[in-house]
Amino acid sequence: MKNISLIFIIILSGFLLSSCEQLVPFPETTEKPKLVLNGLFTSNDSIRIGLSQTIPINSDQIISIPDALVEISTNEGEQFMIPHLSDGNYLLSEIDIEPNKKFSVKASHPDFDDIEAKSSLPYDFAIDLIDSSYQNYEGIPAWEFDVLINVDIDDKQYFMVDVVYQYQDSSITPLFANQVEKIEFAHFSRDLAAENQSILADISDPTQGLKAIFIKEPDLESKQLSINFLTADRNLSKANAGEILATIRVRSISLDMYQYYISLERYRLALGDFFVEPVQIHSNIQGGVGIFGGFREQIIQLTL
Repeated sequence: MKNISLIFIIILSGFLLSSCEQLVPFPETTEKPKLVLNGLFTSNDSIRIGLSQTIPINSDQIISIPDALVEISTNEGEQFMIPHLSDGNYLLSEIDIEPNKKFSVKASHPDFDDIEAKSSLPYDFAIDLIDSSYQNYEGIPAWEFDVLINVDIDDKQYFMVDVVYQYQDSSITPLFANQVEKIEFAHFSRDLAAENQSILADISDPTQGLKAIFIKEPDLESKQLSINFLTADRNLSKANAGEILATIRVRSISLDMYQYYISLERYRLALGDFFVEPVQIHSNIQGGVGIFGGFREQIIQLTL
């Protein structure tokens, strides 16, 4: 009787395993590609636009669009056609870019739906370095900075802050695959003005930082904002004092750009985590995807 039961179990297991090997047809769906527009501009006299198209999820090839009609218009009635340079890059030079102007970009191509986006240039600001010091963050070498942001208006503004390090000693550069600059240092801030802690709230690794410090809608009644943050990387211990040139970059950006960069960070942090819902990258391109926005940047350089 036991032998009969054993034979039955073996036959049943073989049936179940063979059932698992059956191929289930998966319906193929095709969605019409969309235009992808990425355009940033600042207080100089040019606007650069990159134009490509969406691609299937199983492809990593960028398909640029070199023959589209790309137009810039302003709230002052100005209209400009942007000429194509190469590889889907379009450049409009000699245009007056001021904070009180609103810019609209439109792109059209016979194979795609038309797209459109609007943005403006943020108002100017100034920065001062209050203090800097070498620290230890969760066992990782780090530099701590206190930066003061000075603004001229009371309107809501959105800021991104990051630090680029350049190693003065050429013998250190091989540690970074022959790259002089390493901009992917982990950025941390417990400052109430920063949004980093809330972005990292669901991340269990305390050493998982962001690529920038994000400051959302600060209270600017005093027209000043002080921000404290750290940048950490184990390679900081590889250099001696006086061998590191640090460039602190503070950017005032539009709300759409702020949301775009936040979504990129959330997407990066969610990669490989099966317990996190997929992250939708923010876009302000109507009819397509991408980002179009203006920014201002101020920098401070110091030797550490």
